[in-house]
Amino acid sequence: MSKLLSRRKFLYGMGLGASALLVGLYGSLVQGAKGAITGGIQNRSNDYLQQARVTLFNDDLSFFREVRSNDQGEYSFGHLPSGSYKLGISAKGFAYEETKVEMRNSRQTLRFVLEQETEQGRWEVIGDTTPERFGGTNSGVLMPDGRIIFCHNTIDPVVFDPVSREKSFPKQSAEMSHSSNSMQGCHNVSHLLDGRVLYVGGGTLDNQGNFSAGQSAIRIVKAFDPKTARWEVFPPMNEVRWYPGLARLQDGDLLTFGGGQQPAKLRTATCEIFSQDTKEWKSTDSLTAEGGFGPTALLYTGEVFVSWYPPQLFNVETGRWRNTTNFRQPRRGTGEQAGQSVLGSGELPQLGDHPDHSIVVLPDGRVAAIGIWGAAMENGGSMVEIFDPASERWSLGANPQTIRAHPEVLQLPDGRIFVAAGAPQAGEKVFTNEWGYTNAVDLYDPLADSWRKMSPMKNAREYHAITLLLPDGRVLVHAGAGRPAFNPPPSVSEEIEAFSPPYLFRGPRPEIHSISATDLARGDSFSFELSFPAQLTDVKLIGVNAITHFLDAGIPRLLELPFSQSESKISAQIPTDSLKVMAGYYLLFAMTDDVPSIGRFVRVRAD
Repeated sequence: MSKLLSRRKFLYGMGLGASALLVGLYGSLVQGAKGAITGGIQNRSNDYLQQARVTLFNDDLSFFREVRSNDQGEYSFGHLPSGSYKLGISAKGFAYEETKVEMRNSRQTLRFVLEQETEQGRWEVIGDTTPERFGGTNSGVLMPDGRIIFCHNTIDPVVFDPVSREKSFPKQSAEMSHSSNSMQGCHNVSHLLDGRVLYVGGGTLDNQGNFSAGQSAIRIVKAFDPKTARWEVFPPMNEVRWYPGLARLQDGDLLTFGGGQQPAKLRTATCEIFSQDTKEWKSTDSLTAEGGFGPTALLYTGEVFVSWYPPQLFNVETGRWRNTTNFRQPRRGTGEQAGQSVLGSGELPQLGDHPDHSIVVLPDGRVAAIGIWGAAMENGGSMVEIFDPASERWSLGANPQTIRAHPEVLQLPDGRIFVAAGAPQAGEKVFTNEWGYTNAVDLYDPLADSWRKMSPMKNAREYHAITLLLPDGRVLVHAGAGRPAFNPPPSVSEEIEAFSPPYLFRGPRPEIHSISATDLARGDSFSFELSFPAQLTDVKLIGVNAITHFLDAGIPRLLELPFSQSESKISAQIPTDSLKVMAGYYLLFAMTDDVPSIGRFVRVRAD
């Protein structure tokens, strides 16, 4: 198969749905005229499905037409040349249906009854990190060239290409300067505005790769350049920080907070800010309580939200922290680690506890905290709590079939949230490994407040797993397959898994063929061409991930851009609001309903 046909197959043919019922197919020859296809679309209740996407195309997409069903669920294509086609029908919440059509100057009527969506996504092992094993001290970052750097101590990282499936080891260059010259395990990680990966703080590790008794927190800060595979050491932080918290600010500066100061102190309340311009650190106000390493994000309000612990807000303008409203279910923490609850009734988290949740900033500016220990559930009980920055109040969301703590949480371009693995509460009837972690996967729709079960991953994983959104719309998951908090032994899987969400099985995907600019300022207009004239419903930017544990110090944004379309040409604009459009790297997706294009990397500058 040619490379072109292979790419086209990925764009529209990852699998055909079979959940619709073809009710009628009638054909009659019309001599001397080109063909036509008409029909209607309903659900099982005989309701008309309005604005369903109807596509007619050939195998290589050199012929492509798209229409929407009208108020009566009707659609039509006219003036069709003879040939072999595929007719695809999709509507949000319903299974995709695709059927072959032979046109020979005929007029055909095809009617469809769509079933509820049942596609659960599909998993594939796409590589491994052998001989390196990641868990306990590791991070993973999607770099602007599409490759991923997995790292646990900055001495022996692994760079992996999820497209070619090739891996490389920067330390094995002929010039040993390509390897870091200082150990930096248990760090936090983010992107610099020039595309390098910044490693902040951490600690020394023992011979087994663990932060054991006798190890020390460090102040080291350095960056990895994906273009040269070289490291650069920056001025150190003002204080040592083992697993510091890390939040991106609107122009790319970084707020680090808390962390451990072993061997002297388990946690600190101090904070400092890293300047992208000077590469130096400046101390700022302290947390309201000693802590750090909590899920964090810059809100649309301009304050930095930290959910752990207690929930608090940092005002960037005044440089001051203040507490905000606590969870409705506040008894969170390390909890049922290894199946043993360490929280008594009514007891609040203790110093040094890990949070049981991760957070996502929703497109409307609210924050979803997902994950909970069963012992903490109260007030009706939910794995989801939603924080509204306007009222500073929490509300409970719906529960999935399997309630769990420490899940992998990742926002997808269609607005749904990927939730995988974690530690189920006691009594859940779901597979767990010997350490009490599961391989279960769900999708959460925050707009509908609903869950849908997905196909399980191959390996159960704990909170040291790395979960990243890839440019092609898949989700990559690696690490965390062993015992929590320990570097895994050789017996633990080093496999890298990739999940294809249901939106990759819903017909032809829009394809960005060319783009006028990928280095943009707020307020800039830009354009791109589609390879075929798909009718877009959205143009979106989603921040590129930089992950360790349950934290993402990438850009916590899923933004809709204003756009216009003229056939295959799209004109779009970057919003001017710097609190929403943070400086840094994004993936640009062209969307047709919930179906994304392959993403293109763009950078929003700080100017």
